[in-house]
Amino acid sequence: MDTSSTTRHSPQKGDHPVKHAHPGQCLSSTDLIPEIEQVFLIALMDGLPDYVYFKDMESRFICINKALAANFGLSDARKAVGKTDFDFFGREHADAALADERRIIGTGIPIVSKEEKEIWPDKHVTWVSTTKAPLKDRDGKIIGTFGISRDITAQKQFEHEHRLIELRLQKMQKAESMEILAGGVAHDMNNILGSILGNSDLALIGLSKTGNLYGKIEEIRTATIRAADLARQLLAYAGRGALALEPVDLGSTVKEMLRLLAVSIHKEIDLDIDLADDLPAIDGDPTQIRQVVMNLVINASDAIGKKAGRISVRTGVNDCDAAYLLQTQGGADLAPGRYVYVEIADTGCGIPPENREKMFTPFFTTKKTGRGLGLATIFGIIRGHQGAIRLYSEVGRGTSFKVLFKPGEKNAAAIDKKPQKSRAWRGSGTILLVDDEDTIRHVTGQMLRALGFQSLEAACGRSAIEIFRERKNEIRAVLLDEVMPHMAGDEVFVELRKIKPDVHVILCSGYGEKDALTKQNYAGIAGFLQKPFTLQLLSDKLQEVTGD
Repeated sequence: MDTSSTTRHSPQKGDHPVKHAHPGQCLSSTDLIPEIEQVFLIALMDGLPDYVYFKDMESRFICINKALAANFGLSDARKAVGKTDFDFFGREHADAALADERRIIGTGIPIVSKEEKEIWPDKHVTWVSTTKAPLKDRDGKIIGTFGISRDITAQKQFEHEHRLIELRLQKMQKAESMEILAGGVAHDMNNILGSILGNSDLALIGLSKTGNLYGKIEEIRTATIRAADLARQLLAYAGRGALALEPVDLGSTVKEMLRLLAVSIHKEIDLDIDLADDLPAIDGDPTQIRQVVMNLVINASDAIGKKAGRISVRTGVNDCDAAYLLQTQGGADLAPGRYVYVEIADTGCGIPPENREKMFTPFFTTKKTGRGLGLATIFGIIRGHQGAIRLYSEVGRGTSFKVLFKPGEKNAAAIDKKPQKSRAWRGSGTILLVDDEDTIRHVTGQMLRALGFQSLEAACGRSAIEIFRERKNEIRAVLLDEVMPHMAGDEVFVELRKIKPDVHVILCSGYGEKDALTKQNYAGIAGFLQKPFTLQLLSDKLQEVTGD
């Protein structure tokens, strides 16, 4: 820094008790140190990479070494004589340094290894570790101060980056723990709900729809399905939800949802839509992407309330580098590149800073009637699509959520509609049912018999293999639980195929299909049923697998 072009701020009357000395009024090094000692001292000082300096009683430089002169932007160290920190640093650091030197002169006590934040006139910041002590004459009288400072800017930057990495790891570990907890709770819930839902369906068979009992059981069934939906939301947060991936035109999907949501938004809110043309298709689950858009638009509407406001919905393509992805939720592990996005912004109340880190955590909500699963579910869905979400908010001004998806390899295409299965369908033959939960085996066995099948039941993988080996020729299909003690579903599947390579196995799990079928051992599986499943879903899947 060349101080010849910098406006110097010396302490003035009213600003500080120290007055800037006129040339010739301050003590020089020759006034204090004999000539021979100066030679040795200067040789020592100039040989050090650290910043060395001596000051008089009014904190004016007596001498400095070459390293400090270069740091000040001076061509000659002697040009610093008579100047103060106010000539080189910003006011904040100069005031702090002067206060330290006043204290040293007053008490005689040195300051050792103090980390100082140096703010320069151009606002850039450096850090030094400084030791200062009283400067004394031969009689022990304090005549000023001296000090040595080591530049630790790089070290402080490293420590800052290390703290950021630690915080990021802590967040990832916390998120992983929450995901494991949410996934485990959802799995166990689905097993319990499977028994209730299955028994409800069985109880409704043969009952008159006009009867009081039918209505009560139908209410139980409806409540169970709602509870299963909550479990699916937890699985979505944990990234273990069911995904039916296909090429999706994000713009068309968003447009379709907005037509439905327009009637749900308060009439004082303007909907500003800007959808880019010719967006690349993404590989996604259309149902879950619709849920993301729906939840974000409803949240935006709630944030505005019943007053006038605006919700903006935009789609487009972003080129995202690593630094940008680090600012997103879920983007730390994503590769830089081109991403398709949908952004939903509102002019609502905004999100306080203390709540922003919690927004995507299950059960955190600021709504009186909220369950705290909306944004958690959205985050899980996005992560399940290998995407990310960026949150920007200002209290009193509004909030923006930008959801990023990686473009797929194919163009959006029409999805072939599968023919509807007949509700009157009945099967025949024997089904092997494998599940370690007694209640699930009991109710699913009854459901199979209600559909016309006979059922063989096994409580563990080893028992299932033995039964299948003995009766493989009469077993038309196997309903196989994925999570079991001793032998997991994939291990059982491998052994069943050794006995009969073309065996029809339907995997059943309280987790989602995407999570369950990631194991390589499941290659060749005939179908999947997520617990809890209805009698109709079981019927449809068995009809599909058996080919009846």
